[in-house]
Amino acid sequence: KKHSDLDSARHYCNLAIEAAQRSNYDNLLPMIFTCLARIDIREGRYDQAKSDLDNCDKILEALARFPDTQYSPVGFYAFGKIFESFLTLRTRNELYAARFELSKKTGQLEDAINYQRLCFESGDTLRAVQQGRQLELLMAEAEAERTDQKIRALGQENELNRLKLTQNRF
Repeated sequence: KKHSDLDSARHYCNLAIEAAQRSNYDNLLPMIFTCLARIDIREGRYDQAKSDLDNCDKILEALARFPDTQYSPVGFYAFGKIFESFLTLRTRNELYAARFELSKKTGQLEDAINYQRLCFESGDTLRAVQQGRQLELLMAEAEAERTDQKIRALGQENELNRLKLTQNRF
């Protein structure tokens, strides 16, 4: 059962790679390669796992060097950039976690310690970015509420002025 589940997972990852390549949405590829590497590690295919993680790393580096050429599935450009940045940070964190796991399994304990440190650091960065985005969202919501209150107050003031004008005419 476990082996067939891993085979199914590998099959769907391979289908996902094909779909990602057809869509030109390269941010999916590193995530898929990380998933494949985790499958390889569970199956004891450590050389293949290293190759998958190297592919993941290579694509992440290319995306970091050329971020503006990346197609975004999110319609609003500014939000899309935030979304892409978050996905890249998250994938980098997953990459370090998988490299940590692979290094442990292959007995490269010094590398494992380094990847664990990188995983913790990237996780901290990811959480800080999430909290910063949440704070920005809360601030934007508060500003929108203040603007709505001003609009309602101006509407009431206009209505009052209209009533005064009407009253003065009679």
